[in-house]
Amino acid sequence: RGVLAQLNVLISVFFVTSFHETGVLTAQLLNGLDFAAVLVAHLLLYQDILALPDVIVPLTTFLLVTVLGRYAKTSRQKIEESRRQKEALEKSAASLRRMAYHDPVTGLLNLKAFMDELRAYSKSLQPNVAYGIAFFDLDDFKYINDSMGHVAGDTVLTSVAHRFLGAMRAGDVLGRIGGDEFALLIKGGLTEEETTTYLNSLLARLKNIWVKDNARIDIRASAGAAFYPKDSENLSELLQCADSAMYQSKHSGKGRIVFFSPQMR
Repeated sequence: RGVLAQLNVLISVFFVTSFHETGVLTAQLLNGLDFAAVLVAHLLLYQDILALPDVIVPLTTFLLVTVLGRYAKTSRQKIEESRRQKEALEKSAASLRRMAYHDPVTGLLNLKAFMDELRAYSKSLQPNVAYGIAFFDLDDFKYINDSMGHVAGDTVLTSVAHRFLGAMRAGDVLGRIGGDEFALLIKGGLTEEETTTYLNSLLARLKNIWVKDNARIDIRASAGAAFYPKDSENLSELLQCADSAMYQSKHSGKGRIVFFSPQMR
């Protein structure tokens, strides 16, 4: 009976640790039946009411299983609560990071994040490896905001971002740097002719953009581009060169692509 009693304890522990709440109920049932069987055997077969030595093991095991079950349940609840809190903190941190580095309207990189990407890319290159920066400014965007409302304006900005992303080369980086202006990091040394073809393919995507109430319009944009290291080896100056080229495009008729030239300084 001593071996069977210890085996019962071992099985009970196995149930509790392996099957959690179901195991606790099974172990309680097992020890309850064991307790009842021993007690009945002593009363009916042996006419012995002093069955304490034989019933003490299932009785104490029953109580131990109950305590362990409650402890395990409380522990699981605390672990689950900790997991939920951790997930909530991770989501909050991810949301804060996204707010810090992404434009809330289009989801693109904001100016700070775009500059970080530009610096990181520039540092990763061998000396004098060429790349380009292009600025886009939507033509007559103020008219859209004034006549159709800012919600329509935000819809246009989001649509432009998605159209650009759908036509970009793999690896290039797009950001919204403020208002209706977008910046594009063109990786690799494209020639002016290749860059013109590339930027024209982006601008061609800005037709038939849905605004509101089934209204669709064609968006035009002025683009300016500058190249590293031809136009400047300083990142801030390179951005100014692309910006100057973009404004030259707007002043010379809009909807055009202009490359920086020394006369623009």
